[in-house]
Amino acid sequence: MIATFGCAPKPSLATCHKSLQAGMSEAKVFSLCGKPTMGKARPDGVSIHNYMPGMLTGKTEALHVFFENDKLIHYNYIDNAGISHNLRGEVKDINNVRP
Repeated sequence: MIATFGCAPKPSLATCHKSLQAGMSEAKVFSLCGKPTMGKARPDGVSIHNYMPGMLTGKTEALHVFFENDKLIHYNYIDNAGISHNLRGEVKDINNVRP
């Protein structure tokens, strides 16, 4: 990892998702995981923040964090092996999901 001066290195998404808990504020999640790659608000009041470093590297790793009223309600983390992890502790291989 390359050290940068003047700012703390961003934690890995693998480390970050293990720290997430239901009810956390957006500010707390940003302090743990850094700034998201992109975010959007849905008409139902839920906002989604996406961490997708793989968009540049071609890797599958991504973290999608869902908030409602500034509280974390769900997340989905996909590791580089294509394994999906979520807030409820469910784990599944997205490479073997059939329609």
